[in-house]
Amino acid sequence: MEQQPSPSDAAEPGSREELWQHIATNEISTEIAQGIWDRISRASVDSGAGPCDVHTYEDFITTVVEIGRSGGVQERLAVMEIVDFRPLAAERRYSTLIDEASATEVASQPQSMLLWRMASVFAPTDPSIARTALERMLSLDPQAAYARFTLATVLQRLGDDAAAENEYHSVVAACDDNPSLQVESLDRLGYLAMSRGQLDEATFNFERSLRLHRKLDNRTGLLAILHELAEAAEQSSEIEKAERYLYQALDLLERNGTPVAIGLILSHLARLATMRGDSGAARPLIQRALPLLERQDVSVVAAYELADAGDVARECGDSQTAEHAYLRTRVLSTAVGDDAGVARAFGGLGYLASEREDYDRAENLFQSASTLYEKVGREGMSAKMLIALGSAHYESGDRTRARQHWVRAVVRFDHLGRREEARQVRDLIGRMQ
Repeated sequence: MEQQPSPSDAAEPGSREELWQHIATNEISTEIAQGIWDRISRASVDSGAGPCDVHTYEDFITTVVEIGRSGGVQERLAVMEIVDFRPLAAERRYSTLIDEASATEVASQPQSMLLWRMASVFAPTDPSIARTALERMLSLDPQAAYARFTLATVLQRLGDDAAAENEYHSVVAACDDNPSLQVESLDRLGYLAMSRGQLDEATFNFERSLRLHRKLDNRTGLLAILHELAEAAEQSSEIEKAERYLYQALDLLERNGTPVAIGLILSHLARLATMRGDSGAARPLIQRALPLLERQDVSVVAAYELADAGDVARECGDSQTAEHAYLRTRVLSTAVGDDAGVARAFGGLGYLASEREDYDRAENLFQSASTLYEKVGREGMSAKMLIALGSAHYESGDRTRARQHWVRAVVRFDHLGRREEARQVRDLIGRMQ
C-alpha cells in the first residue's frame, strides 16, 4: 500500500515546506506549480544549464496542476522529490508506475500519459530523462506530433541540434492539420539555421513560417519573423530586401503597435538607409524614431536603444538629433547606474565634438569614456576610445600625445589577443612618423 506524504503542520509561505504541504494534501493550484517552477528553474540557471523556454514552462505548469487533480500518491511523491532536487528518486517512482501500467493494461494510453507527465516534469532540470520518456512514448505512438515537437526542444537543450532539426522536420511534414505546431517548428528551424550562419536555409524556413503566421492571423508571430527575415537579408547584404520586410512590420505596428516598437523599426530603417548611402532618407526616419524611443521607462535597454539611434543620426549627418540621443542615453544610464552606457554616451558626444573640430571637448569626452570602459572591464572599447582620443590630439596638432594614446591602445589590443586591430593601430603610428 502506498505511503501517504506527511507534510509539516506549519509552513512558511513560499518555502519548500509550503510546496510540500500543497503537493501532498491539496489540488495543486497554478500558483503552487509556479512556485515549484521558480525553485527548480533558479537552480537550473545557477547550475549553468540556462533558462527553459516558454514551451517547457507551459507544459510543466499544466502537468503539475493535472497531477494535483488526478495523480496518485507516487506521482505526488515524484514531484516532491523534484522540488528537493532528487531526480533519480523521482525517475524510479515514474519507472515503477510505467512498468505497472505496461504489465496490467492492454492499451498503451496509460503508459503514454505517464510518460508524457514524466517528460514534462523532468524537462526543466533533467532533459536527458525527459528525452528517454519521450522516445519511449513515441515508440508506443509514433504519430504523437506534440510529443515529437517536445522531444525536439529537449534535444536542443541537450545541445543535439542535428537531431532536433530532424524531429522538427518530421513535425512539419506530419502536421498539415495542425498549422500552429507546424509554424512553431518552422520558426525553430529558422532560428537554428540562423545560429549556424546558413542564411538561405533560414530565409526559406522563415518565409514558409511567415505564410502560416498570416494564415493564422498571428500578429506577434508575424512581427517576430519579419524581424528575423530582415536580419537574415541584412547579413546577406540584401539591404533593400531587409527594408521591405521592416516596412511590412512597420505597417502592422502603425495600426495598433506601441510607440517604442514603432520607434525601433524606424531606427532600424534609418540605419539601413545609411548603409545604402541615402542620408536623405535616413534623417526623417531617425527624427521620427527618437521621440518614440524616449517614451520608454528608464532602463539599460532603453539607454542603449537611444544610443543606437544617436549612432544612426550621426552617420546620416544629423548632429542635432544625435546629440539629443546621446545626452538622453547619459541621463538614463546614470539613473540606472550603468557606467558602460554613460561611456557610450561620452564616446558618441566625443565623435560629434571631433566632427565640429572642438578637439578640447572631444579629448575630455574620449578620456572619460575610456576610463569608464576600463572600470567595467571592457578593455576593447576602452582601447577604441584611446584611438579616438589619439586622433583628437593629432587633429589639434599634438602628435606626441596622439602617439602615446595609440601606443596604449596597441598594448591593450595585444593583451586581448586582437592582433588585427593592434596591427591597424601600429600602421596608424607608422604613417604619422
